[in-house]
Amino acid sequence: MFDFHQMLNPRKAMKLWVLAAVVSLSSPVFAAEPYQGRIFDAHVHYWQDAWDAVDAETALRLLDEAGVTGALTSSTPDEGTLKLVREEHPRVQIVPLSRPYQVYADRTTWFKRPDQLRLAEEALETGEYIGFGEVHIHSPINLVNPRLQNLIRRLTDKGLLFHAHARHDVITRIFKISPNIEIIWAHAGFDTPDVVGRMMDTHENLWADLSLREFGTLDDEGIADAEGINPKWKALFLRHPDRFMIGSDTWNVQRWLGLKGIIDENRMWLGALPKDVADQIAHQNGERLFGRSK
Repeated sequence: MFDFHQMLNPRKAMKLWVLAAVVSLSSPVFAAEPYQGRIFDAHVHYWQDAWDAVDAETALRLLDEAGVTGALTSSTPDEGTLKLVREEHPRVQIVPLSRPYQVYADRTTWFKRPDQLRLAEEALETGEYIGFGEVHIHSPINLVNPRLQNLIRRLTDKGLLFHAHARHDVITRIFKISPNIEIIWAHAGFDTPDVVGRMMDTHENLWADLSLREFGTLDDEGIADAEGINPKWKALFLRHPDRFMIGSDTWNVQRWLGLKGIIDENRMWLGALPKDVADQIAHQNGERLFGRSK
């Protein structure tokens, strides 16, 4: 499984930004009014690397300016998420997840390290978090650790959500370990819309965030291009309008500073959907899953 954050080089990043500009300026499909409603962002990070450049007050202001009223948030370390929770904001609700990472490199080893699993277990007993993740699981073999399997079952027993960065074969294995677990599928697994559709048809407790899927990554099928919205994705959204959410994946300072642009890119293709479907994906699904207290 590739790691998008390592894979995306500056040249590729520039290509995606140019494509976004082409779509916004020239596409007849997106010439219509972009979606104007509020956004629930189901993939936010406030990593330690960003704290000096973007303090907690600024981070919440950037979310607010982008029209984000709710944010499913995890950080490296958890203290970043708690900073946003403590700062509070009259219009932005932070929905906190616990993540066992202390540094970025932990994403490749956390599932087999007793110290990382202990951190996860302890955090989930505090009552401060509504779930666990976003964590990376690269292969079904990463799930053989009995302690990790017990953690997954405890999430289910405690009614906590699992935000998993994984391909479809890993998600399938997680459901075999704990059939009633509720999973938020990060990036819709970077899988094709056909695969994502089959997974949604099979698992009623599976939702997906669409972060980094707007215009595709390397060879995968993006939601939109200069011709408009991808018909495969549109058909999937119409079939399962209650299972998808927007995500910005603010994993570095640049994505925080470009947050409004990222959300606006999503507003373009949302505007090509029927209003009731766009409302569900933009904010209603997240609000239904996590509540809206502000």
